[in-house]
Amino acid sequence: MDLSLNLENTHILITGGSGFIGSTTVTALVSAGAKVTSLDLRAPSNPPQSPNFQHIFCNISSEWDLTNAFATSSEKFGPVSCCIALASLDFSVLPHHESLADMDVEQWRHTHRINVEGTFLTARTWLRALRDYSKTEEKQELRNVGLIIIGSESGHFGERGNADYAAGKSAVQIGLVKSLMADVSRIWPGAR
Repeated sequence: MDLSLNLENTHILITGGSGFIGSTTVTALVSAGAKVTSLDLRAPSNPPQSPNFQHIFCNISSEWDLTNAFATSSEKFGPVSCCIALASLDFSVLPHHESLADMDVEQWRHTHRINVEGTFLTARTWLRALRDYSKTEEKQELRNVGLIIIGSESGHFGERGNADYAAGKSAVQIGLVKSLMADVSRIWPGAR
């Protein structure tokens, strides 16, 4: 019985690949035979020593950075089949407040710019790249085509001291994901 994940030669791009969860995910994917591109503002502290790994500096809230990062990653590993949108501001970097009454509106805006808008831009860039690839004459079959968006239980239960984080996660994992479910397969039949 084959217990592999069938990720060999699948190009997977992950945002936030230098963080704790991201770096562990990158290592697992490379070990499973995938070609992995990590996008992050920080260089990985312990990158996989593999020809199937590359890191690209990228700010996910920048359309320009994302477009260029996807193009650069595709030059080395071919089109991105699977995109994992993991990058976001989390409790390790966000200021905490006793009450929403104490939160500065700039924190709210910054959190949403990274966590909501950055995830939207990541999904849109992946969809555009897939759509463009689907129209090329040298198009080859892609395996494991899908978009994985990482949420949080905070998006469901809330966070008294960080409503900015909870509201952003709710927007992404409910509104954005549900909207993409009806859209992705129209761009690439069979995509998840």
